[in-house]
Amino acid sequence: MNSRYSGALIGFVLGDMFGTQVKDQSRNQLFNRPVTKMNDDAKWSENTSLLLLEIDSIVSKNKIDLNDVMLKMNSYIERGNYSLDYPDDIRSSLRVSIGKYIEEKGDPTLCGSGMIDNNSLVRILPFAIYAHINKFKDTDIIKLVSDVTSITNTSEINIMGTYFLTRFIIFLLNGKDKYSAYNMARSVDYSMFGESTNNLYKDLLNDITKVKLDDLKSSNNVIDTINSVMWVVLNSDNYKSSVIGAVSLGGDNSSIGAITGALYGIIATEDLLPREWTNKIQKKDYILELFNELLENK
Repeated sequence: MNSRYSGALIGFVLGDMFGTQVKDQSRNQLFNRPVTKMNDDAKWSENTSLLLLEIDSIVSKNKIDLNDVMLKMNSYIERGNYSLDYPDDIRSSLRVSIGKYIEEKGDPTLCGSGMIDNNSLVRILPFAIYAHINKFKDTDIIKLVSDVTSITNTSEINIMGTYFLTRFIIFLLNGKDKYSAYNMARSVDYSMFGESTNNLYKDLLNDITKVKLDDLKSSNNVIDTINSVMWVVLNSDNYKSSVIGAVSLGGDNSSIGAITGALYGIIATEDLLPREWTNKIQKKDYILELFNELLENK
């Protein structure tokens, strides 16, 4: 596997696992008693389940088929497919979207809700990789992001945040260092989004590193999540410290950890991911086989 692609995918799973093991712990708790080791029984969460089902859809269809993605999401909700245990903590936006899709059997991109949680951020990685592998043009990327986001989150707030993340991922996959990739992502034209939406992302588009740590929020809100992730990535110097720092912010630990892990996984490449963590991935052979299928059948 290309080491940047595999670094992103494995890095995502590790970040999810690390965050899941400190779920519900607050920032104060984690700052006072930092967690720095991966538990032997660490489990990945819904974040990785969504990653796996989307990759399985792309591999099985050899293209992006959002109807198939929705059906696989339904199998996850109804039967626990792609999960370690039967899921009992499913995002509200996911339940709403799948319920609407199954009931109406309509256009998947019209099934999302107006919630501005971080569902779309968590789900975009396989599609960003697909876009990079297939050399999507800018207009194709924004269409892809809009469609993929809208199956769960129709707000342009979600679309803009997910578009920024996608462009940052692609710049990293092109071999840009994280600072250059960030500056390039900030310079992308976001005028297709409303002024009020752009204003919500002013910290991200100006210089997120200038935001004070105490002012960072780590909720499941899409804006809070992308701000926290980018702040940690730009202020960390290796994979481990980035993931530990991300989950230590508290809040939605696993999602922030997963996205941070994916980004720094690209930067570090698979070769520099901690082996003592990678060896603890549950269903590791299945996951790596699926990743290989995505990256080898391009």
